[in-house]
Amino acid sequence: MIPRELLPIVLDRFFPMVSGPEELDLVIPRIDQRGEGDFCGCVQSDAEMVAASCARSFLPMSEDQTGFEVLLIKAHEVRSVLEFDDIVVGKSTVRRSRGLRLRVDVDFERCLYEAIQTHEELGRGRWLTDSLCAALIELHDHPRFGVQARSFEVYSDGERIAGEVGYSCGRAYTSMSGYYLRSGAGSVQLAALSQLLRESGFAFWDLGMELDYKHDLGAHLMDRDDFATRYVAAASEPAPDLPPESDCHDLVRQARGVTVAGRAGMRGAADE
Repeated sequence: MIPRELLPIVLDRFFPMVSGPEELDLVIPRIDQRGEGDFCGCVQSDAEMVAASCARSFLPMSEDQTGFEVLLIKAHEVRSVLEFDDIVVGKSTVRRSRGLRLRVDVDFERCLYEAIQTHEELGRGRWLTDSLCAALIELHDHPRFGVQARSFEVYSDGERIAGEVGYSCGRAYTSMSGYYLRSGAGSVQLAALSQLLRESGFAFWDLGMELDYKHDLGAHLMDRDDFATRYVAAASEPAPDLPPESDCHDLVRQARGVTVAGRAGMRGAADE
């Protein structure tokens, strides 16, 4: 095994490295200097380093490298962002939301590991390593730099059928990973959470990397510099309070109303 003190030198062949929170200003210049990729690595992967990275608009990931779990600080070239007025919610999602409840931070640790297990069963690998999970669990109980890890969970008659983990920083919320155990439950969770964030006073929803389902939800893309400016401004504002439990059907109906109103506005603009 490579001695720990030599790990940054070895890993620098694969991606640029920083040593800790004091070098986060160097993440973008070092990525740009390489001319490719979105990642900068760091051997330090504790709650302080994870929170400092989140507060600066970077997304924390992790992977095992030569027997060590290394923090990967991702600075996306483009980021998926959902503005709440752009949400797209179908009629079937409203129907499926009946009788469901959205709960906040009921069991963060269990939700985190259920998300990991679900993705592993689907063969998607694991970037939420043990060290990163430990940091997130600590940030759920003891926020730092304004960063708090959160879980949002959908229940049906006391049974959890969908959930996601992420983190809030001021008025910004970032998704990290989610899962669903019943057909349509994932769509309900997304629609209900968008409305909950809107009502609670969040500025936008950071969805991370570009994926088709995020585009279908109504997300748009922002480049790295524009996103960082937007994120840091929202992160500097007071964090909204979140209700511990809400009715999914009420939230999804309101989100669907935003979709319908938006489409009506587009038709009206086209007629002018």
